[in-house]
Amino acid sequence: LPQDDMALIIDIKLVGTGWAQCTVRPARKNFSLTASYESNVLGDLIQAALAAWDGDDQISFEFHGARTGWTWDIEQKVTGRLSIQILELVYRPAIASLDRVPIVDFSCTVGALAQAVHDAAADVLMAHGLKGYKELWAEHLFPTKSFNRLKALVEAMA
Repeated sequence: LPQDDMALIIDIKLVGTGWAQCTVRPARKNFSLTASYESNVLGDLIQAALAAWDGDDQISFEFHGARTGWTWDIEQKVTGRLSIQILELVYRPAIASLDRVPIVDFSCTVGALAQAVHDAAADVLMAHGLKGYKELWAEHLFPTKSFNRLKALVEAMA
């Protein structure tokens, strides 16, 4: 069964041009993945949090790394409660197969996801600013409009 923890932490560090290290910490677990500029890491996370807030019951997006990727599958079967599963995309060339291997799954509230994503994005913005983010991330601008909407929702929760 998925672990349940209201205090979800997501940490994103830009670690070079076009590379980010993302650490997800639910329920005393600690999972790290690396994502490249091929992914809109902050934009996709913020959009997922906003979609969950808006009541979407199925949300999915991918982070792409050097030789692998990760799919985030988010389900909202009960309003306000999320089941989140992160799966590694493993390519098996011998049989030309792309397998989705579960790496971590957990549940949390919509508010916990919104807070964790907001905090991760705010930390990146504080560390790099809009200009520094563009220089390091290259392919995607900082998602200012969606971040501001998420920030307003999180502030309203407080």
